[in-house]
Order: sequence, then C-alpha cells, then structure tokens
Amino acid sequence: MIAPRSVPVPDLPSRLHASEDAWFDHPWCRAAQTAGLAAWRYDVVADRLVWSEALHAALGYPALPSTPTIRWWMSRVHPDDVASVAHAYDAASAHALDGWAVPYRLRRSDGSYSAVTDFGTAVRDDSGELVGLMGYLSFR
Repeated sequence: MIAPRSVPVPDLPSRLHASEDAWFDHPWCRAAQTAGLAAWRYDVVADRLVWSEALHAALGYPALPSTPTIRWWMSRVHPDDVASVAHAYDAASAHALDGWAVPYRLRRSDGSYSAVTDFGTAVRDDSGELVGLMGYLSFR
C-alpha cells in the first residue's frame, strides 16, 4: 500500500451526489478513461456504488438495474485480498487514511480474476465526516 496522502479536490462532496452522467463526464473521469483507468465512486451515506463504462467493459458486468453496494463489491474481491481492501476502507472511515493505492484481484463476470490497483481518496464534508470514497482502477 502507498503511504497515506491527502488529495484536495475542490467541491468534491457536492460532486459525490452529482448524477452519474455528470460525474463520469467530469474532465478527471474523461482523462482517466483516456489513460485506460476505470472511475468509480461510493456514497457512504446512501451505500451507493457506481462506476464508469470502462469498468463494465473490463470486468464484463452489464449495467445493473439497481446500484450495487459496497458489500456486493467486496464479495467480488479475491478472498486472499479482502483484508487489505477492507483495511483501506476502515482506515479512511477512521480518519487514518485519506488516499491509497491497493493492489488486489477482482472477480470478472466469467468467474476469473483480474489484477487491479485501486487508487482511491476519502471524500469528507465540511465537518470532516466521511461521506464517500472515489477513485480509479488500473488493470495490471
């Protein structure tokens, strides 16, 4: 795991609640997709996880009629990698970590695993409370 770091992004808490089209049309997301990264965001309060079309294509999951939760995502992390992924989430929740890069294996729709590195950052409101997580996946 890469050392903790703070990643200041203007207006991020309000962007977390933006529509999916507005979120993934943001220049950061478009640049990431151009670089071959898949963007994702997680609204902690609503337990709502969304990701870009690049992730759908890379993992073979079709667009789902209902938004998956973090529990759904974690159930697709390789069993040997769950602890490191959970540690990053728990550390972000406890204010111990604002940004991370965690390598792990993620199950594709066909049951095989893809090696990924998850680059994420915590999103906090004005009072410092965790309201979400956002980041990008690179496929190794």
